[in-house]
Amino acid sequence: MAPRPDEADLTVGIDFGMTCTDWKDKKVEFVFSLPATFQSLEISDALMKEIKKAGFGTGGKKHNVSWGLSEPQAAAVYTAKDGDITLHTGDVILVCDAGGGTTDFALLEQCGDAEIVELKERAIVQGINIGSTNIDLAFAKLVQGRLAQAKADTKAGRSQLVFHKNAAETMMHSEEFQTWKHEFGNFAEAQFRTPRVAVPIRSGGTSSTSARITDGKMNFSYSDFQDIFDPQVEGIINAMREMLEHGARANVPRPKYFILSGGLGSSAYVKQKVREAFPAPIQVVAAEGDEPPLAVAKGLVLDRKQKARHGKPVLGVRKARVSYGVVTREKYDPERHEPHEKIQSDLDGEDVVQNQIKWVIEKGQDIDTNSSVREKGFSKAFNDRKHPGVSKRELVICHKDPDDLPSSKTDVDVFPLCTVRSDLTTVDKKHIHTRARYVRRRVLGIPRTERQEFYEIMYDVCFVVGALDARFEMWIDDKQYADKNSFKIEWEEKGLKSTPR
Repeated sequence: MAPRPDEADLTVGIDFGMTCTDWKDKKVEFVFSLPATFQSLEISDALMKEIKKAGFGTGGKKHNVSWGLSEPQAAAVYTAKDGDITLHTGDVILVCDAGGGTTDFALLEQCGDAEIVELKERAIVQGINIGSTNIDLAFAKLVQGRLAQAKADTKAGRSQLVFHKNAAETMMHSEEFQTWKHEFGNFAEAQFRTPRVAVPIRSGGTSSTSARITDGKMNFSYSDFQDIFDPQVEGIINAMREMLEHGARANVPRPKYFILSGGLGSSAYVKQKVREAFPAPIQVVAAEGDEPPLAVAKGLVLDRKQKARHGKPVLGVRKARVSYGVVTREKYDPERHEPHEKIQSDLDGEDVVQNQIKWVIEKGQDIDTNSSVREKGFSKAFNDRKHPGVSKRELVICHKDPDDLPSSKTDVDVFPLCTVRSDLTTVDKKHIHTRARYVRRRVLGIPRTERQEFYEIMYDVCFVVGALDARFEMWIDDKQYADKNSFKIEWEEKGLKSTPR
């Protein structure tokens, strides 16, 4: 089935003969991803502004930029679609995307068939601050300690070696060390040669016994590399065990495959240690060649490609990472509310309680990526039929478990996310409902009950929650009312920055 004409081309070739006019007229989609550790919406919101400022999505009327899947989700899509494994309905995979600064995990189940891969998240995506950058820093710390010993020898008159400034950082970034780091694990200890990395020496010779420097190069052993790798690998393995325990508590079948992707995920030593920690029948696999580092980028493209051709993305269901709620007011209930909380409504005179929360999406809830979560029962009441005014709705988030969600926005675990404003002055009059209230008054000293009218517009709030961002819409009946001009979201800094306690 060929892509529809209105879909963007998903295989991009660079034609250096293409004119600027050609490029501007093309339908182009730029899709970006973020690690799972970036849990704050402030990060994705701020980065998207910088991405657009850099020119992405602004080169033509048909150019668009958006957040796609998170990194472990995209890596899972690549492996399921183009990897060296065949997934059958019901198979579960645990994806470990280990990169430079973060390692992310996703637990997914194949719900599709041989032709159309359809994955469902079985646990909330998790991330830890472990990556190859930490290995680099551990190496620099090891080198710095040895250089300090050599400097002490020079100060005591036992040596004349003088090093260049930032020598340890220079060695950390050197091609020699990076090559040894990437090769570590490809050979057993017995076959492992002595890694040597050039030392930036300014003067005073080429050797130091205390710093293990000979002929201008520092010498390392197999155990030296183990010492800088093992803390990171142990952190990855422990996080994998936690994901398995979480899955077991949710009655998720034990994974058939562990998928390793990312730069650190392609390390032979990491693969070896993971296989030792999780023996058969679990199969630990990683793409060959340059595929692990490219798995995220290719997964983003493959997900978009399947959606264009078959109308559904590869990742069909994902888990909500936080709970989303709408601040509202409720009728006073003496069994649920304290007496001091009630106030009298200025419209119908009933006792109500302010700052209550209606939780629309709960943490861990399955989110269908093809649809939004729609909550009914919201309204805007007003006295002048000709002037409905502006509807304001405050949205909040909470990281607590669903069975422990607060009921009031004043709770310390509730964070304001944004305020949704919508101008209702152009709403069709058929959506304005006449209501009545009865007010007791005294006329010429005689008490009377007087009927007064007020007006109300009923609407739904829709939550479209992505892997890395969230969007909110307002619907009246079966029509989306809000557009870019009438629907404004004011983000709250405190809520954007909130992360699990």
